[in-house]
Amino acid sequence: MLTVVAPFGSAIFLLLSLYDTYMLNLTGIAFIPGLLSLSLFVSFIHYSITKKRIPGIILMMLTVIGVLISFTINNQNESFGLAWALLYPTMFIMALGHHWGLRLAIFVYLILCLILYNGIGIWLQDNWDLTSLIRFTLAYIASTFMVYVMSVSNTRSYKVLETQHINQVAVQKW
Repeated sequence: MLTVVAPFGSAIFLLLSLYDTYMLNLTGIAFIPGLLSLSLFVSFIHYSITKKRIPGIILMMLTVIGVLISFTINNQNESFGLAWALLYPTMFIMALGHHWGLRLAIFVYLILCLILYNGIGIWLQDNWDLTSLIRFTLAYIASTFMVYVMSVSNTRSYKVLETQHINQVAVQKW
């Protein structure tokens, strides 16, 4: 994940930050994707130099959580700001594995749910209501569940392949 997603994500969020700054003149909002871009870049460089995965992933996850919460509070927009929140369980589970990634996705969801619940009747010119919160919750749970199932399936498939490989090596030695 650090070798593929981090450089790509860093470039995308840098472009988004530059677009927000120079095209939309939104320097306050541009800080959020700029921070995420920098974090992904630093994580990638750290991993490239040291080949230690854990510090880069921890830095990336902490920044991603901070950016997601800040993004949700600043945008207050169901159609755009919260759509990004549905991608985060994928990132957590891919980076941390299905056990820790699921725990982090649930933790972040609980924080988001509190923020979103406090926004009922305030966001989107009073169009953010309990139905919107329920829709977001169902989408978050569905996307998290799908990614979790795929991660567990990949782990099990890898274990089966590894066992078959070990058996084939043992047979070839005879």
